[in-house]
Amino acid sequence: MSRTIWLIAMSLSCLALLPRVCVAQSVIADISSKEAVVDETLTVQVQVVNPTTASAPEPPKTPDFEIQMDTNPPGVNTMQSIINGAFSNRVTYTYRFYVRPKREGVLILPAFERRDGDQIFRSTPIKVRVGQPEQTEDVLCLIKSNGATAYVGQSVDLTMEIWIKKFHQRDIGTLQPESLWGLKDLRASSFGVFSNADLNRPGLRQSQRRDLDGNVQDYYVYILETTTFPAEPGKIDFSDIRITVNYPVELGQTMLSLRMIRKRTITAQAKGDPIEIKPLPGDGRPPDFSGAIGDYRITATAKPTDVPVGDPITLTYSIHGDGPLERLRPPKLDRVKSLTADFEISGESLGGEV
Repeated sequence: MSRTIWLIAMSLSCLALLPRVCVAQSVIADISSKEAVVDETLTVQVQVVNPTTASAPEPPKTPDFEIQMDTNPPGVNTMQSIINGAFSNRVTYTYRFYVRPKREGVLILPAFERRDGDQIFRSTPIKVRVGQPEQTEDVLCLIKSNGATAYVGQSVDLTMEIWIKKFHQRDIGTLQPESLWGLKDLRASSFGVFSNADLNRPGLRQSQRRDLDGNVQDYYVYILETTTFPAEPGKIDFSDIRITVNYPVELGQTMLSLRMIRKRTITAQAKGDPIEIKPLPGDGRPPDFSGAIGDYRITATAKPTDVPVGDPITLTYSIHGDGPLERLRPPKLDRVKSLTADFEISGESLGGEV
C-alpha cells in the first residue's frame, strides 16, 4: 500500500515539474443543422473554453432568430494531456441554446459573446439556410375556452388539444400513444398558460380528420386542461403557445427498444379564437367591493356575543370559492353601513391566510 502511495506521489511530482502549455480561452458555437425551415427549433451548443470564472455567454440580439437559453446547468469537461513533454489543462463549459429562424433566406446567426475581465471572446457567426415549411397537419394544437369574453380576475377554463397523426411502419407497426407523446420536445415548446398542466398524464382519445389532400387520417388527441385568471384587460390570443414534436420518418428496432433513424422537427402554433378580457364595470359596484369575482360562500362568526357597550368583539370572516383567493383583499367592513351604524370598526389592516 505504501509503495502505491509513493508511486502516485512521484507521478504528481513529475507532473508539477513538467513545463505547462497555456490553453487559450475561446468561445465555440456549433448548430444542430445549417438547413432549417421557418419556426423550426434548432439547438446551438456553445463551448466556453478555459474561462477564469464560469458564466454563460451572451446570446446575440438579432431580428432573424428567436433565441432561448436552456435553464439546465452547463456540461463540464476537463481534459489533461502531455504533448512533447509539456503539460496542458483544458476545461470546457458547454451551454445549450434553442434558436428559431423567423424568416426564410440565408440568415446569419451572429456571434455569441463572453466578457472575461477586460477581454471579449466571440464565437464564429453561423450561416443558416432557411426555407418555408412544408404544409403539414401531422401535428396540430387547438385551444378551446368556455367563453369568448371574461372580466379581469374571472376564471377562464381552457382546453388544449394536441393532435398527432399516428405513425405506422410496416416492420414495426403503429406507435403506441405513449411513445408518440414521448417525442414532444419540451424545451423547444412553449405551453403558455398551460405550463402548470400535467404534461405527464394528458387526457387521450382517438379521432380522424382530413389532411390537406382530403384524405382521412388517424390521430391521437392529447388533452390538457387549465384554469387561468387574467389580471389585465386585453386579449388572450395564445400566440405564445407552440408545440414541437420530433416526428419520426424512419425507426429502427434493437433488441431492447426502438431508435430514431430519421425524423422531422414539426412545430405547431396554437390555434384558437381569442378571448376578450374586459375591465370590471364601475357602475353599480358596491362600496365594500374587495375584488371577489366568481362564485363564493361567505361565513362570519363573532365572539363574544354578549358584552358591555365599548368592549371589543372579534369577528372571523371566511370566504370559500373557486377564484384566486390569494388575490383577494380584506373586506372593507368600515364601508358597510349596516355594520358601522351600530359598531365602531377598527382601522387596523386586516390579515388573513388562505
